[in-house]
Amino acid sequence: MNNASKGTRKVSVLISKIEDDCRINISTLIRDGREAAALWAVNWDSPVWDVSHIFAQTIRSHRSERKALKFWFTERRESPRVPGQAFEKIFGEVVRSLVVLRHQVGNQCFVDQQQVIIAAQFISQQLASRNHDLTTLTTGDLEAACDQIAATQAESTAYKLQRFVEVIAAAIDQNRLCPRRLDFRYAKKVRPASVGGLDYVRLDDPDLARGASAKLISDDVLKALGFLYQTIPDNQTSDRLLINAVVIAACTGRRIGEILTLPVQRIAYDRKGDAYIQYYKEKRSEGCQIVHLEKLYLIPQTIPLMEAALGEAIELTRECRATAKHISNTGAADTRGLADTHHVTLRDLQSFLELPNVRIRAWLKTRNIVPAREMQKKNVFLRADIVSALQKEIFSGPAVHVTPPGKDLALEDMIFIAFKHAFHSQKATFRYAVWPVNVRNLGDFLGARGTGVFKRYFSGQEEADFRINSHRFRHTLNTILQRGGMSDALQTEWFARKNPSDTRAYQHMTAAEKAHAAHRATANRFDTQPPPLKLFQRQEAIAAAAQRAVLDLGLGYCQHDWRNRPCARYTEISLGPDALVWDGLAPSQRASELDRIGQFIQLMLNNARRRADCGDEEASKWVNLYQQMAAEVELLMKSLKNGPSDT
Repeated sequence: MNNASKGTRKVSVLISKIEDDCRINISTLIRDGREAAALWAVNWDSPVWDVSHIFAQTIRSHRSERKALKFWFTERRESPRVPGQAFEKIFGEVVRSLVVLRHQVGNQCFVDQQQVIIAAQFISQQLASRNHDLTTLTTGDLEAACDQIAATQAESTAYKLQRFVEVIAAAIDQNRLCPRRLDFRYAKKVRPASVGGLDYVRLDDPDLARGASAKLISDDVLKALGFLYQTIPDNQTSDRLLINAVVIAACTGRRIGEILTLPVQRIAYDRKGDAYIQYYKEKRSEGCQIVHLEKLYLIPQTIPLMEAALGEAIELTRECRATAKHISNTGAADTRGLADTHHVTLRDLQSFLELPNVRIRAWLKTRNIVPAREMQKKNVFLRADIVSALQKEIFSGPAVHVTPPGKDLALEDMIFIAFKHAFHSQKATFRYAVWPVNVRNLGDFLGARGTGVFKRYFSGQEEADFRINSHRFRHTLNTILQRGGMSDALQTEWFARKNPSDTRAYQHMTAAEKAHAAHRATANRFDTQPPPLKLFQRQEAIAAAAQRAVLDLGLGYCQHDWRNRPCARYTEISLGPDALVWDGLAPSQRASELDRIGQFIQLMLNNARRRADCGDEEASKWVNLYQQMAAEVELLMKSLKNGPSDT
């Protein structure tokens, strides 16, 4: 379906009063935006806003390595490190107001708002020749902005930014900021192949021999991960913790943020005896991640492995949780191992940090800790100075903010936490602070930056070059469940999605797999003579076509949805002797199958004739196609009766 044919995006009215004059509405928008921004404690006129304090509750612990969250109300920058020129005054104030008021109404997360600003940068470039006057904006400008996004951004990034250009256009329409209604939808915006887009595929396409999608984890990688789970030594606690996180991700298909913020728990069972765990759902498109606990029912075959992985991970982090509890109670770093005296010697500090003498001095220097002035010896320090420096290194705040009346998830209640620098091979582990395991830790473990667990444990072997993205576990489990026959509706519910189309974007069965699965599902439905098909309604006929198209079209199978319109590629199909793949059917069963195909073609022929009678201009070619196919089936039936072959 063309994106331009869909309805306008739902955007709330943002301003307090809408007038007929768009310039008055722009002034009202800016006034309302300024008033709302007063609560943000930012400098309205500054092109850079530090909004870390505003979005602190929307950032989960596994992304807490990001130090500052900033909005850049500037023109596009050639380099991320080089600030761009500030937006033109009025245009910039409109963008600021849209960001602030959208957050006030919809509570969107930081990334969502950031994408709005970036999309506005491309729109600003189109208005540059007209003094950035928003009242002169046209659909042509928006189209050009989206074209420029497509030309300069990666495929998946462009898809998202084009969507936010549409969001801005909808906000302009809803608040009457432009004298003309835009009703803009970018007609060339399509879901990219990298996020599950579909394309026409024939079963005789040589590309099918290449195997499954690159988004799936191969059997070789899964075997390597299984080997690592069984063989990583117990004394390698960091690797053991992360491999258990990987196992849980593989068994549940949850987002990695949902895995890393799992609360301490064992597998529970409901009254029916079904096993489940609890987790905090993460979905940035739903706004701020202020969430509540949800149940995840487990696949029965994964329960033993889940019990083992959860149990080991909980045991591995027991000491970390005790330290985190102490930090939570005292509000300070854990200095229980440091000499409880007014002054601390270098030897005391060395014992506390478990560092050699050379690295102790570097540790002191990076924290600006100098010897006590009242002491003549250079190796004596004030304990208060050390405690003050350590205070800056502890993790502050809950890991997940829970919707009231729930209790926020504290660090001491999490499974995946670790002492500071526990995953850094070049730094010493410091036990005075505990931090959540973050996405970078797991990404590095899986080889995201070229090194990882595969290189360390498979040195010199083929497996040493394996590198995977943690999100592929979600794609892989979706596809496994699809192959197993789980319906899209059930998968959508189990994976906590809202739209089955999102589920289909994660399914990667090949065209050949789908064809054979559909054949097995329909060909064996009748033992002998199939009963006549009694479908009288047009919608029922189209639904039947959608279900049986794979079987009946032989090598002409493609992924077009028949409920929209038969694909023009079907006209290439010929049901000649070499066109049907019998998939092991005995000659005695083939006549029954051909009879079923003949009934199906007759059904579609009757439907095409009805469409032609109703004035459908394209129906005549389908009438001719089905008449030809019916004649070919009749010839096949005659040849089969005269002497079927086993080929």
